[in-house]
Amino acid sequence: MARPPEELEHARRERQLTSDELVASSARRKLVVAGPGTGKTHNFRRVLEDAGGGLALTFIRALMRELSRDLGTSPRSTHSMATASTSPTSSAGRKV
Repeated sequence: MARPPEELEHARRERQLTSDELVASSARRKLVVAGPGTGKTHNFRRVLEDAGGGLALTFIRALMRELSRDLGTSPRSTHSMATASTSPTSSAGRKV
């Protein structure tokens, strides 16, 4: 059953307001919990572009590939991040 155009427009405006609030937030950490098709990828992209980069953790490979393509990044899996952070040398090459 198709929704009336005014209902769809209202939902679109609400989603945009929520997205704008997320991007405008001064919080260094942002947690987005939402169902499929709600704009999480769009919000990830906006937050990372606005911040000039950052860390986005996801278990969804498709999201990782899409953000990598759209933002020109080199993605790393959660496993590779954990492995790197527990290695005997830090990223500066010092013994931990």
